[in-house]
Amino acid sequence: MALSRRKEDAYNDAINFFRSFMDIIANLTIGDRGQWKPVQTGILISTTSIINMAEDILYDQPFFLTSRVTQDCLENLFSCVRYRNPDPTAKEFKAALKAISVAQYLKPSKYGS
Repeated sequence: MALSRRKEDAYNDAINFFRSFMDIIANLTIGDRGQWKPVQTGILISTTSIINMAEDILYDQPFFLTSRVTQDCLENLFSCVRYRNPDPTAKEFKAALKAISVAQYLKPSKYGS
């Protein structure tokens, strides 16, 4: 989702959507006992951060791309590290990280040489 203040109504609708989503997560009961789960805290922190960053960034920039704030690339890296060994030691993790980093530089360019 992209946020912009060019259309103030659309911006307010998006922020209200985020706040409604946060209310749903805050009141959600998970499991038999309905205990608070860490995933709920994570979602609330992430959504609050997006709202606060949008308010700060949109004073200087015309738009804010919320998808750029995700951790997908980091999760992808961890997935690559754990591909061969699901529970690496620190030394194995460092070696895998080096191998992945080097492989990124050795890939042929899609634009040719």
